[in-house]
Amino acid sequence: MIIFQGIIDKITTLKDRSLKVTIETQELTNPKEIAEVFDFSQKPCAVALKEGEFEANELEDIGEAKVEYKGDKTPGQLLRNTLYVYWNQEKLTGDFDTFYKKQMGSFTDRIKEKLN
Repeated sequence: MIIFQGIIDKITTLKDRSLKVTIETQELTNPKEIAEVFDFSQKPCAVALKEGEFEANELEDIGEAKVEYKGDKTPGQLLRNTLYVYWNQEKLTGDFDTFYKKQMGSFTDRIKEKLN
């Protein structure tokens, strides 16, 4: 874990409605600390923001934080995206939502047939 002071330089809303937060700091001058920050690149991590210094009990809460990165797609989202690519590549007739519902219904029926 590394804690440093910084200033939020920019906040951008992305197309998936998530936020991109750019933080500037002049506090990191030690190469070891800089390397530690680079080690976090492209990894889910806990982020805590507070104006001023953290108190001991707040740092304990930070240490107990669970990291659940929501950038990963759910299996359902992956299936829908894959079906869309298939629908688009095969240039199937009709709209995608109708195709998706039909495919999901067909898949559900196949699973139901296997149940006792």
